[in-house]
Amino acid sequence: MGVPAKTQPNQIPGWGKIAGLNHVVIIITSLNLKRYHSKRIEQTINMGTANYERKGQMTIKMVYMTAGNMDEASRIAKALVQRRLAACVNIIDGMRSVYEWEGTLEEAREVVMIAKTHAHCLPELEEAVKGMHSYDCPCIVGVDVSDGNNEFLDWVRAQVNPGSIIKDD
Repeated sequence: MGVPAKTQPNQIPGWGKIAGLNHVVIIITSLNLKRYHSKRIEQTINMGTANYERKGQMTIKMVYMTAGNMDEASRIAKALVQRRLAACVNIIDGMRSVYEWEGTLEEAREVVMIAKTHAHCLPELEEAVKGMHSYDCPCIVGVDVSDGNNEFLDWVRAQVNPGSIIKDD
């Protein structure tokens, strides 16, 4: 609530004319505004995260992963989609990583994979990737999707169905 520059405190509706009362009203008004704004901020935050969780819908995750080469990335991506652990996996070649491993500074070419899945599939997706991966400690990091094209997110939900996983023979 803005106050016009030339308005005196006793001219603002709700402000008392008795000395000292102005401060009480200001504090009460301030507390009420804080409660109102706090509630509005909380509602906004909850809407952002709950936008895709309402009506029983599952949270979508984007899972960032790396592989040692294109063949490995392609094999992992195809398996995740066939097993319905991911709706889609993007494969991006040509990434360079610098990291320390077992006390040695390393630099290596890697391939990035970004999978779209449900949050509840992440543990099984992680285990599947670990089982197929050449690294001792592969990068597998899930990030919540809080906003996006609803049609695409609905498609991801429809594609990922752990109840109909195709098992390897």
